[in-house]
Amino acid sequence: MEAADVLALKRAGLSAFLVSDIGTEPNGMTLTLLSCFARRGDDPWREAGLLARMSRPQAVRCLADFLAAVPATVRAFPDLTMIASRLVALLPRDATQ
Repeated sequence: MEAADVLALKRAGLSAFLVSDIGTEPNGMTLTLLSCFARRGDDPWREAGLLARMSRPQAVRCLADFLAAVPATVRAFPDLTMIASRLVALLPRDATQ
């Protein structure tokens, strides 16, 4: 029997944020924050946890900056700050989740 991930429940509150839809890539695939963080080589749950600990305005600015640095497919989307605001609203208020 495989060992259970002891952090899985603790990180479950971040899942809605990480799998939220940012847009559609040119190949038709849905782009999510999870895929953006993973492509950059970051631990998606760690990055989401860091954003959850920030004030909402700070998290929106940080996430919008992150999205601006993602390959050109994301930069083509309108208003990254609006996208970041929508996504940050999905973060749990309790940063330990």
